[in-house]
Amino acid sequence: MVEKYQTIKVGSVMSTDFSTVDPNSTIDEAVKIMNEKDTPMLVVCTKENFPVGIITERDIVIRVMGGGKKPSETLVEEIMTSPVRTCGPNTSISDAMRQMAKKKIRQLLVVNEGILVGALLARDVLAVAPELIDMLSELVSVRSDESKPIEEGASGYCDECEEYSDDLKLIDGRYYCEFCREAMELDKEEF
Repeated sequence: MVEKYQTIKVGSVMSTDFSTVDPNSTIDEAVKIMNEKDTPMLVVCTKENFPVGIITERDIVIRVMGGGKKPSETLVEEIMTSPVRTCGPNTSISDAMRQMAKKKIRQLLVVNEGILVGALLARDVLAVAPELIDMLSELVSVRSDESKPIEEGASGYCDECEEYSDDLKLIDGRYYCEFCREAMELDKEEF
């Protein structure tokens, strides 16, 4: 089944509607861009449009707000996720999905000769190859260690932030990664 997607290339299904931010921008500036573009993620690029990282709403909440940093004084490069995972526009969809499954990530940045040209998100693949999403889900689905109950630790996607974690905990019927659990504890302390 996967073989039939060898002929579909990433460049034909990737998203080109993404927003970027300079690594030397402040978190305040990044949040402004996120609000203006209505996006939960920014690609961090140099002036030459070379991708060096990714910053998400979750990064801001956990690493800035949760870390007691000031958004007006914290630079994007201080909290971005780096290095980024990339593929070329001529990479097959099935090869890209294998890479995503192996690295346990939900997006790949698409570069052509070092220049950012797009992003391949799991939802892009779903539109053209729903069977591959099933394959990816099976590879990185929540699984427990046989020696301990699922409530004590699992690997899979967090039900809150939808990021992959090797340290999920079941709380009130939902799985949370350590970052979301920490954010929940911070919320409880404020009240």
